[in-house]
Amino acid sequence: RSGNLFGSGSSILAIGTGLFAYLAMSIGLQNFIAPSNRLEAIAVLLVVALVAVPIAVAIGLMCWHPRLAPTRSNDTTMLIGPSDGGIRRHVVSLAEELMKRGSPVTVVAPAGVVEFIERESPMLQTSIVEVPAGFNPVSWLRAVRQLRGVNVSDGTLHCHGLKPAMLALLAGHNPILTWHNKVNRVSHGGSALVLMPLEKFVSRRCRAVICTTTAMV
Repeated sequence: RSGNLFGSGSSILAIGTGLFAYLAMSIGLQNFIAPSNRLEAIAVLLVVALVAVPIAVAIGLMCWHPRLAPTRSNDTTMLIGPSDGGIRRHVVSLAEELMKRGSPVTVVAPAGVVEFIERESPMLQTSIVEVPAGFNPVSWLRAVRQLRGVNVSDGTLHCHGLKPAMLALLAGHNPILTWHNKVNRVSHGGSALVLMPLEKFVSRRCRAVICTTTAMV
């Protein structure tokens, strides 16, 4: 089945949610600036509408994807983000072991990570997808399109980290997720209030979740 982040009707849901959110924001902005005349209030609404519609449509396009037919291939695609530490080394080690056991592996990652992987293990097949480091909607839309251009529908898609898994779900896949680092308030500060619920939301929609320590279960 498809692992779409929002399930069926995702485009309509995303567009409706986006429009509702920005409508609420526009009302809040009006109250905040306390417009002295009707013209100023209308101007605020127009500006918000011009921003709301493109973003809502973009999110809808990101979420939509045709359902993928189930397959039985032993091919493995590993998707990682802009890692600069142990995750990329772990992926290289795991991919090499799978290759030794007869399972073809493709590692999909941002350009900088791909350069490292090709240098460390030239035998691995690679593909570039610029997994976003932040939450810029344009970057996510671009990354979804890139991932859909990679042939990952013939076997297992194994994501390493929150954002790669979120990207895979947005592209319509049903991935396996490995948690390497758990979000906490000490290391992530105020952003943990958003990232911690997002972790649960994404992990519950993956086919399987692998935790690197029992503390993450």
